[in-house]
Amino acid sequence: MNVIKYLSSIVLACLLAAEVYGVGSGALGNQAGISTKATAHGFSFAGVADDPSAVFYNPAGLVQVKGIQAILGATVLDIKTEHATLAGIKDTTASNLPLVPNFYLSWSDIDSPWAFGLGVYSPFGLITEWKDDSFAQYYATESKLLMYAVNPTVAFAVNDHLFFGAGLDFFNVYDVELNQKVIDISGGGTEGDGKLSADGTGWGYNLGVLWKPHEKHSLGLAYRSQVNVVVEGETTVTNIPAVTAGALFGGASSFKTGTSSEFKFPQSVLLGYGFRPSGRWTIFADYEWVNWTTVEETKFNYEQNALGLTQSVPRNWKSTNNLGVGAEWAMSEVVDLRFGGLVYEQVVPSSTLEAAVPDSSRWALTFGTGIHLGNTTLDFGYNAIFFNDRSINNDQEDTVFASYSQDGEYKTFINVFSFGVSQKWGGKS
Repeated sequence: MNVIKYLSSIVLACLLAAEVYGVGSGALGNQAGISTKATAHGFSFAGVADDPSAVFYNPAGLVQVKGIQAILGATVLDIKTEHATLAGIKDTTASNLPLVPNFYLSWSDIDSPWAFGLGVYSPFGLITEWKDDSFAQYYATESKLLMYAVNPTVAFAVNDHLFFGAGLDFFNVYDVELNQKVIDISGGGTEGDGKLSADGTGWGYNLGVLWKPHEKHSLGLAYRSQVNVVVEGETTVTNIPAVTAGALFGGASSFKTGTSSEFKFPQSVLLGYGFRPSGRWTIFADYEWVNWTTVEETKFNYEQNALGLTQSVPRNWKSTNNLGVGAEWAMSEVVDLRFGGLVYEQVVPSSTLEAAVPDSSRWALTFGTGIHLGNTTLDFGYNAIFFNDRSINNDQEDTVFASYSQDGEYKTFINVFSFGVSQKWGGKS
């Protein structure tokens, strides 16, 4: 019974997908905290990319953003996941309202073909909590991933119709934590406590091109590289029940070992289209491919491996094809109205689906508004993300925790509330 293996494998699986936080990879259906404006019209922006958040969506678009401009935003996610066992017993995740900030800064002289930008945002994250007496108590009672990305960017206009951009991506996964109960194999009811904590960093890059063949049409293509992050930390087990301690830990009531693993944030390709049928309307459409197939297994390294821990856990995740569409209507010189929708495919196959990552295909309705007050704009947004109900009946880990099976039905819904303020300073610097 490899308690530490389960402790480690479950948290790392969560971190790779981060689905319960509403984010995964790429730009569609998951980047709820990236940009208030873009998420309001279906998370689609790569074909227009005309504000400083182009740093993320398509860096080539920065050459359109003249003068000095900045965006400061924040997103609050209201996440609820419900699990029902095959016998109909239900558990619900605790209420958490994570706040996800973002910041962008861009500069381009009005007469220059060059533009420069900087983005600081959180493309992945996890905060979820199951009750201590729930079905998940031996898998993950509390899970947390806090990280940010720093994305310096440069763009160049070949002419009035063709732009290129590129940037570096620095990922800092600075706070990883998982808490769970440790089972008493004697059945006596005394439980220990397990905790994994880790952190790590990684580097990647992003590229973009924007083509405007006509004043009403624009096409964008953006690529984000895979980012490999090696996380290192400790797995600690304390208050180990006596029988469990004797069977697994040489009689010790506590155990600690260094733990490390590499997990891969996938590469993605984003194709966007923008259409301006009139001076008041802009239509957005984005297609995204995300290469989750790199997650074939999760491998672990332990400083102490006396327990004969399994060194890899199969994943076999799938690449996804995702679509977002939306529109913006300039109702007046002061007020813009935005709306859209998206669909996002599931990543985790049925054979490896588990409670830590109750992944499912999803769709969303998105709404928002922009209020222009001179050189200042206030943006507000709301997204309703509907996860399709999904069942597990694959007996994952049931041989260990037979009384606390992960099998059953999972239902998830996310409310996303976002706010942003942007400021412009002149056309020259």
